Amino acid sequence: MEPDVRYTFIGVTLVALIAAAVVAIVWLTGAGSGDHYRKYEIVFVRQSLEGLQIGGDVAMRGIKIGQVVSYSLSSTDVNKVTVIIRIQRDAPVAENTVAVVNRTLVTGIARISLRTPVPAGPPLKTVDGQEYPLIKEGTSTEEQITDAASKIAESGAEALNRVNALLDKDNVEAVTAVLVNLKNITAGLDARLNRIDQTGFVRRRLQHLTCRFRAAAKTTSG
Repeated sequence: MEPDVRYTFIGVTLVALIAAAVVAIVWLTGAGSGDHYRKYEIVFVRQSLEGLQIGGDVAMRGIKIGQVVSYSLSSTDVNKVTVIIRIQRDAPVAENTVAVVNRTLVTGIARISLRTPVPAGPPLKTVDGQEYPLIKEGTSTEEQITDAASKIAESGAEALNRVNALLDKDNVEAVTAVLVNLKNITAGLDARLNRIDQTGFVRRRLQHLTCRFRAAAKTTSG
């Protein structure tokens, strides 16, 4: 009798454990894809998705709020990639929320970051023809750095072209002629100033001699 009781107890325990496992799996599946999470769609065109994996993190303000579910390449546009993400239902996704791709410098693993400016717009909803609400693609830090570098390069090239144009043969000759004219004008002004100074010296000398003659005349008449 004792072995039968023991086997019965073990059997009941195994059945209970299996049932509990099934219930847990069903609950987790329902919690993960039902009330607690919501799916969104993102279409990336400009940003590279290198290092992004299915199951990769989706974050908002540095906090993980979900994960990447799937991604697919467009058959008509080689630069277009559609990514489906699953994030917490209570995450504040607004109409002006944008998605950018960030990477860890050491590992190169990418994640999607959702950014919402202030003030936030109304909650993002599905429109006609969409299976999931569509989050717009934003501008990543890498793109901003690349754009800034491109603008600096363009400005440098433009400045170099202007310098080259200034150093053109005709311009150099024109600038040289202007400098020669300025030199001649300066020399002429110096000569005139010297003559003016000399004239003033002669005038002062004559005045001095006139004063001496007048003084001598007064002394003689006296």
